[in-house]
Amino acid sequence: MTDVRVFSGTLGLSVASGATVALDRAVFESLLLGLQVEGNVEMTSSLIAGTSTGVAVSDSGSLVVDYATIAGNGNAGVINAGSGAVTIAHSIVWNNATDLIGIDCADVQSSDVGTPDCSAVNGNVNVDPALEPDYRLAAGSPVLEFVAPQTFDGTPCRDLDGGPRLRDFDGDGLAAADLGAYEAADPAPEPEVANLRWLDTDTLEWDLAGGATLYHVYRGDVASLADRRRCGRPHHPRSRR
Repeated sequence: MTDVRVFSGTLGLSVASGATVALDRAVFESLLLGLQVEGNVEMTSSLIAGTSTGVAVSDSGSLVVDYATIAGNGNAGVINAGSGAVTIAHSIVWNNATDLIGIDCADVQSSDVGTPDCSAVNGNVNVDPALEPDYRLAAGSPVLEFVAPQTFDGTPCRDLDGGPRLRDFDGDGLAAADLGAYEAADPAPEPEVANLRWLDTDTLEWDLAGGATLYHVYRGDVASLADRRRCGRPHHPRSRR
């Protein structure tokens, strides 16, 4: 299920025992309960915020969370009520009354969690992520470019806005993924070169750009590159010095 949006009411989505649902780019806001998990749920690039309880997992439930933001919920962010299975990675679970209940820090990886403090294991942190009112990351957030690029396998390739997951926010030439549902755009993207031309069937030439030491050659329109590439497979540009 992609692009699910539920903004008011009692319950966002309930997944029954025995059912399996993959949620991508889902938003559950201003509800009593955002997501009820009795079956199997994989949730990526999604936001659950402003509910009473974000996610409730039952004994029969299994929940896998990746690149999600679960914040500002009045009770628990994620509660595992019994013997359900929960794993969380590359996510922000912050500023809920209690962020995680019934979930061991060993099942949390490369994430920012408020309570309990999971920073002692699995590359987790316990820092204010500097969320904007719309739950995007502010420019000074400590969890921008948090995920090392060599550990990013290309999935998910898009964030909650539908833009590319791997961007170079700080402009250092090395793209790294942010934690949470949204990926911050590079505030100063590199310009395209001028006077791109073919000299023959094998040689491409362009005017030198002032200060540039490395050029990337893409097939297709750079502006729509994220829409052209196949999800789940990282895009590797050709480079020329």
